[in-house]
Amino acid sequence: MVRIILITIIFFTCFCAGYAQKDSFYSSFAQSINIKYKLGFLIAHREAIVHLPKSHFQTIELSYDFHTRGNAGWQQTHKNPRFGVLVNATFNENREVLGNAFGLGASVLFPKKTWGKSNAWSVNNKVALGLGYITKTFDVENNPKNNAIGSHMNFLIVLGVELEYRLPDYHFSFGLDFTHYSNSGIKKPNLGLNIPSLRLGMGLMTKKSAYNESLLNFHRDDLQLLFTGIVTAKNNYDFQNRLFPVFALSAHLSKAQYNRFRYVYGIDLVFSEANRQFLASSADQSFLKTVQVGIYNGWELDLSKVIFSAGMGVYAYNPLNPHGWFFHRIGCRIDITRRVYFHGYVRSHWAKADFFESGIGYKIGLR
Repeated sequence: MVRIILITIIFFTCFCAGYAQKDSFYSSFAQSINIKYKLGFLIAHREAIVHLPKSHFQTIELSYDFHTRGNAGWQQTHKNPRFGVLVNATFNENREVLGNAFGLGASVLFPKKTWGKSNAWSVNNKVALGLGYITKTFDVENNPKNNAIGSHMNFLIVLGVELEYRLPDYHFSFGLDFTHYSNSGIKKPNLGLNIPSLRLGMGLMTKKSAYNESLLNFHRDDLQLLFTGIVTAKNNYDFQNRLFPVFALSAHLSKAQYNRFRYVYGIDLVFSEANRQFLASSADQSFLKTVQVGIYNGWELDLSKVIFSAGMGVYAYNPLNPHGWFFHRIGCRIDITRRVYFHGYVRSHWAKADFFESGIGYKIGLR
């Protein structure tokens, strides 16, 4: 399962780099190298982990960004976002239990509002997906206090907002990041680490290029029907190493809104072999007891070939109810061809990850 997540991140990172390189075929990208310092703390989002926050978390992050310059319609629509590759290191004083964390991933930064001379000031949103390595994990004999993380390799998600000031050769930023580490249910325990941080950043432009001033259209389907097949695996909540298969099918309707966004609505059908353990003491061992049917609603950020998405659903059929009636999904889908896409999302129940959705889908443009 770790290999599935690793392949997903590598694919996403290479795709972002390829996105930049493809457009730079027509006109070169501006590029920058950036350093950020973050000071944050661990949220004890469950009573079971209130003993873990002992000190502040300090993070150093380095990234190399490709600044889009308006050479495609989707770039102009999103005010010329930036794609980047980042590495970071996070340290804390409770390292004997939690250890330290190291991350590698791909990021996208979206300018939301700009003002001032030559738009020198801007408010930006940031999304980053990647892999994190945590040096200390749960061990029933040697490290029983770390009941938040059960594996060294974890999924890394960073969400952020910042205020930035740009000069011709430098840019400076101040912002707030929210960092999440979890293994998406591959190995328990998996309560996850949630770290909000204040950050300061500085960037140096290593390559410059002019903006494309001519207006370009952003061509996309106004309405899409999405069919996705998901095959993955998860660990149960018994701290064992056994992985159980998970299969899911979904049918979603995605509608374009306000030129840059989409809303998605649909239905999910999920079968998890891990749920069978909840039937161990039941006389009724039927297959239908382990099936879950969910109704889903989400918000999508449309970057033409990459769609970021987050949303929430409720189970309409959930006889075992192993983790509650509500579920959440965050991740992205990436076009492989015009109609076929890769689906990579984390499914969770509030702040607790259930499993990582990896699958292939097919979309039909309705209009």
